[in-house]
Amino acid sequence: DIVHQSEALPLDTPSFEVSPSHACKLAGTIAIAFLLLVVTNCQIMRKVARVPMSMGKRSNKQIRMNGNGDMLVIASSRRKKMKHSPMKTTASDIVNALGSCKDPSKAAAMTKYMREMFDFFGVNAPDRRNVLKPFLRGNKAVARTATTQELIELARYLWDEDMRECQYAACDILVLHKTPNKENAESLVSAVKELVVSKSWWDTVDYLASIVGNTLTHEGMLDVMDDWIKDDSIWVRRVAIICQNKRKIKTDVKRLFQYCKEHASDGEFFIAKAIGWSLRSYAYTDPSAVRRFVEETNELQNLSKREALKNISKKEIKKEPKLLSEE
Repeated sequence: DIVHQSEALPLDTPSFEVSPSHACKLAGTIAIAFLLLVVTNCQIMRKVARVPMSMGKRSNKQIRMNGNGDMLVIASSRRKKMKHSPMKTTASDIVNALGSCKDPSKAAAMTKYMREMFDFFGVNAPDRRNVLKPFLRGNKAVARTATTQELIELARYLWDEDMRECQYAACDILVLHKTPNKENAESLVSAVKELVVSKSWWDTVDYLASIVGNTLTHEGMLDVMDDWIKDDSIWVRRVAIICQNKRKIKTDVKRLFQYCKEHASDGEFFIAKAIGWSLRSYAYTDPSAVRRFVEETNELQNLSKREALKNISKKEIKKEPKLLSEE
């Protein structure tokens, strides 16, 4: 009997008495606590029953309880293996292939020629293209089989490399790619613009201009150059000027002359040189038009004039003594 428990205690234990009302309250508290425990367990079991479990496989999920008693399903601590990008692997293979041909003596000369701006393996252009042949030629070469987006990814990986030949390799691959439609051409040109303004110098910028030139077969792509010619970067403007250098009779002559005239007075060496180069290239197709443009555009820099007239025969140039005296 709870009321008379004190009688069963040892003599040296202090005795106490519990009134019937207190005993009833204690019993009620215990009963309520028990009921709450039962209800909580039932709720947990319902939540567990709703967790999808794979049949015959170990679950990759774990169940945890937060401070409020709510069940949380969290991912397994075991990390899934991430798929390695094929283009990243290809980029590594290209870097290793170039590195296997490094020549310290040539590297020193190439670095000096580029004003100490970049580091080199020391692989010249013919050797570079020879070692990259598996990536450039053949039905299984990445330059032939990869999509536009994959090649853009590959080019970005190579652009992040320290050695300058890696950027040349990116250009070697991109210049062989034929964009299947205007959408792909726009994606490629947008990516090329990023490369133009990164690690910029005439060597890669002029190569990238050729890649842009290959996309001009798609209708409306020259319209993009109307924005590039106004860009703040001299390198982007240079690409807009020289991207038609290989188009010959397909050259948009009106645009060419317009771009050259807009920047005729620009004293920036790389812009003046680009204007002369673009006019010189078109002079192979229409020397008379180039001579006439040079004669009529008085604000042209002398550098631009000299470059523009290089492809015109001496016999034709003799007809313009006044122009030569101005040089």
